[in-house]
Amino acid sequence: MLVEVKGWKNGNKASVKLELLTDYQPKWKASGTQYATAIPASIVAQMIINGEVTETGVKPPETCIDPKTFLAYLNQKNVNLHITYTETVTPNRETANWQAPRFVETEH
Repeated sequence: MLVEVKGWKNGNKASVKLELLTDYQPKWKASGTQYATAIPASIVAQMIINGEVTETGVKPPETCIDPKTFLAYLNQKNVNLHITYTETVTPNRETANWQAPRFVETEH
């Protein structure tokens, strides 16, 4: 599974790519996609049962699930998350040591 977000940060082009990787799970007879879809819900259910989620009601996960704990559980379940951050720094003509291109004539 791949999610890529592109935008701007501090005037520079930026992107964050998250890749969720897993393989066929023979014990469960589940494809990588099936496994990667089911395991996060299972992990959260276990976190609720274990008292690691204390919020009640309908909440977005980012407000009640500790991301480091969740990602550690994912890793234990053979689901790996790779995060790539890229930022293309563009020199600012006013603040950087930027020079316009020069063309030099040469004799032939």
